[in-house]
Amino acid sequence: MNYFLLIILKILSYLPISILRKFMSILYLVNKLFIRYRYKIIYNNIKIVFPFKSDVQVRKIREGFYDHFFNLFGEIIKLISINKLFIKERVSIKNPDLLDSLLTNYGSVVLMSGHFNNWEWMGAKISISYPDKFIAIYKKLNSSTFNNLFIKIRERFGGKTISMEESIRYIINNKKESKIIGIIGDQNPMINKSTEWITFFDKPIPVFMGGEQIAKKLNYPVIFCNMQKNDNKSYSITFEIIALDSSKTSKGEITKSYFDLLERQIKEEPTKWLWSHRRWRHTK
Repeated sequence: MNYFLLIILKILSYLPISILRKFMSILYLVNKLFIRYRYKIIYNNIKIVFPFKSDVQVRKIREGFYDHFFNLFGEIIKLISINKLFIKERVSIKNPDLLDSLLTNYGSVVLMSGHFNNWEWMGAKISISYPDKFIAIYKKLNSSTFNNLFIKIRERFGGKTISMEESIRYIINNKKESKIIGIIGDQNPMINKSTEWITFFDKPIPVFMGGEQIAKKLNYPVIFCNMQKNDNKSYSITFEIIALDSSKTSKGEITKSYFDLLERQIKEEPTKWLWSHRRWRHTK
């Protein structure tokens, strides 16, 4: 079944992006009328973040999310077959000089972002702009078929993917190489006695500390990737400094600053975050 679906996705990827978006809008309507993918989970997540919003307001955010979600799905499918020019025309970096300066002065940089707007196009843009420097740290999917598909998508423009389990060892072993270490840190980590917790929208959540650990151990600067949607066709990226002298920061400081910036993004554009992820399912 997975292989059959994979063939369909590859065929869809060759459609013009305008046609693909129209097809995704049909899926959006099908979902709204019949499927209702994770309706309750998404509603509950939005209510946690915006407890004072009315039922009508929460439902409006949810519908805006679904519109974004299916459009995002089409854009990710398109990555299977596009060339570099496609990304260059649709994703821009507003302040590349900041990243250039950090790479020159520090050698490597930890780049943190969330599941906000189109993180896959973001990775493609950085891979193209900084050949052979971008490393994407990823959480393995349960399906080996789709896990391998996403690895191919993320590496087809020159980036490299490393699993969370192997990331710290790999980066330490290759610390002499100049790298941009990309980490999306808003997923749930494995829960055990050593799991670290922080407050996210006034609720305790378990957090993946890998980005902070790498930065502190090797004294790499940490920046936040703020990706914004300009219109229905293009995105822009702005880099923001989280920490420069990472080794001098207190435990949890970098991770908390990252989640504060992510909070700001979500408050400004609530429909653009991945609400379908059960971020608050664990209790401390």
